[in-house]
Amino acid sequence: KITNVAQGNFSGLAGHLGQGAVSLLKVDNKYYLRLENDFKVTNGPDLFIYFGKDGAYVAEARIDRLRGNIGGQNYEIPADINPDQFNEVWIWCRAFSVPFAKALIR
Repeated sequence: KITNVAQGNFSGLAGHLGQGAVSLLKVDNKYYLRLENDFKVTNGPDLFIYFGKDGAYVAEARIDRLRGNIGGQNYEIPADINPDQFNEVWIWCRAFSVPFAKALIR
């Protein structure tokens, strides 16, 4: 059984392009982030996906390295991260500590 827990749309930050939908899904006892087919973000070095809350990315809530800057992708949420504690998804450049995109999810 797949449950759509939350969803949102990316917008770019710090002069970068960011667009497309993201969904937080629960499949049995695991959570997944789905970057939908319309996802697009400016390509950059060392891009990762994080959860965030109330306008700030949370360094401890790293989900995974971004696999591609265009198109649909699925990411399993690490078991030690509780998605209920967050209300945003961030695309973050670790090398330069710069945000590329953010989506408010609800």
